[in-house]
This record gives sequence, C-alpha cells and structure tokens, in this order.
Amino acid sequence: MIYLSQLILNPASRMVQNELHNPYQMHRTLMRGFNGRRETANVLYRLDVHPYSGMLALLVQSTEEPDWQPLTQTGQGKYLLAPPTCKAIDPPLQNGQILQFRLVANPSVKREGKRHALYKEEEQRRWLETKGIGCPEKKRPPLGFRVLEMDVQKPRKRYSTKGKLKMIIYTVQYDGRLQITDVTKFQKALQKGIGPAKAFGCGLLSIAPG
Repeated sequence: MIYLSQLILNPASRMVQNELHNPYQMHRTLMRGFNGRRETANVLYRLDVHPYSGMLALLVQSTEEPDWQPLTQTGQGKYLLAPPTCKAIDPPLQNGQILQFRLVANPSVKREGKRHALYKEEEQRRWLETKGIGCPEKKRPPLGFRVLEMDVQKPRKRYSTKGKLKMIIYTVQYDGRLQITDVTKFQKALQKGIGPAKAFGCGLLSIAPG
C-alpha cells in the first residue's frame, strides 16, 4: 500500500519561501507528518510548479499513513493554502505492463567516495536506463523496468544546507514510458525511490497507465 498526499504550498509564507531555497529544510518540515520516521515510512516527495499559474504542489509518497495535523493551519502567511489531501493506492501491476512515468532525480556516480553529477544528456539517459535493467559488471541490480522512451529536461542547480554543510544538487526531470520487466523489483523501486538525494526532493517515481 502506498499513500499519496498533495500539499498546496502558500507562496506568501516566509517558511515556504525559505524552503524553496533549501529543499533539505522542506524535507524536515514534511517529516513532522511522520514523527521523523523517514526510513520506515519510505517518504519521498517532489515539488511540482504549475507552468501557468505558478501553483506550488508538493506531492508526498509514503508507505505509512501521514498525519498532516502539524501543517494544517491555512490562510494568509500560513504554510498551506488549502487542507492537505491523502489517498491510499495499490496500483495493479504486472510484468510486461507499459506505463507513463515522471521522475525527478539526481543522476550521478560515486568516485573515490564523492558523488559527481552527470551533466551530459547522453550520460543522464544511460543512468536511468541502467537503473532499470541493472549492470552486473558494476554490481548494480536491476529495478525491474525497461525505459521505452524519455524526455530529459535541462538539469537544474539547487542549493541546500544540512547543518553547517552547504551542498549543490543537480536535478533532472525525466518524462516518458517504461515497461515492467520484474514486478516485484519494480514495486520495491516505487516504494524506495530511485537514485540518491531523496531528502532533497529526488527519487519519487510517478506512474500512470501507458
């Protein structure tokens, strides 16, 4: 079972304005709905900005039901513009099924203990394709899907802080179609997310009938 919540953020809120420039702080705010249990609740989130209205819609996915009571004050200057919504879903999935998908991710590789962003579109495409089918030579297990087609948006540079540590996170939005090759592994990828930087708004895989 997966829980999907939508929070409409108030752009007039000073707290929201600060978090738009510090996604890790947004992550900390969201954890109020789970008493800090990100690992057990498998909390993933993505901020979608409406291209015309500029509405800030925060999509939050978890395997535990959230309690958004700490964030439910709405109105002028408050964190939310409207009461949050939450629904439990259990999408019927099977091998061979074709789905549309959206993923905001941090395509990167680790070298000598440090993570390095992938800047070239070809590398970003290969990163996601490899996530799906795996790479035995590098001991990277498959996540149970094959990418059929994808559009890759230009990377965005995001700044954030974690304690005294200042970080730069490069994010890429993928939109396309995929085919499930191993439904058990794919379901785990849905719940756990894809790639690093999950506390910074990356990794949430959204799917729809293809």
